[in-house]
Amino acid sequence: MLKTENSSWLGDLGAKLRQAEPRIVFVDGTRLIKGESDFFTLTDVVAEISKSAESPDRPDFLLALSSYSDRVLHENNYYAPLVGYDHILSEARMTALLVRFPEGDTADSLIFQSQYSSVVVQAFYGVMTVPMPKRAIHAALVAELARRLRAARPSGPIRVIVMFEK
Repeated sequence: MLKTENSSWLGDLGAKLRQAEPRIVFVDGTRLIKGESDFFTLTDVVAEISKSAESPDRPDFLLALSSYSDRVLHENNYYAPLVGYDHILSEARMTALLVRFPEGDTADSLIFQSQYSSVVVQAFYGVMTVPMPKRAIHAALVAELARRLRAARPSGPIRVIVMFEK
């Protein structure tokens, strides 16, 4: 199920997308997609956007974003009084679906994934690493989306409606 909000909910991610490709114009999905519910299927969204073929607000692309997820793959830890070691191997993941219009049947599924480690070493005092996988995943997402949008629309504004998976 997909949900739309106005483009301000994108926050920093939206600002980075615009910085990478200044021609991006975010279309307010709350005005374009109407229904009895706040949640829509992908088929319903594509049909609704295809109906608005003559509208100046009609998007060129639909970007459906999943939520950022994080899971622990493996953990090793050894502790004794005042001495310890902890190693956590995790995986961060975010998926995106990019649908092109007017076709509506052409879509690219993108997976952004990163494995990272967090380590704590302690001998009375401790040292700890602080991974930042969300920043890396967002940077990869922005770079890849900007590249694909530029390739698909080499000139003129790029109107994008952004929805998120619930």
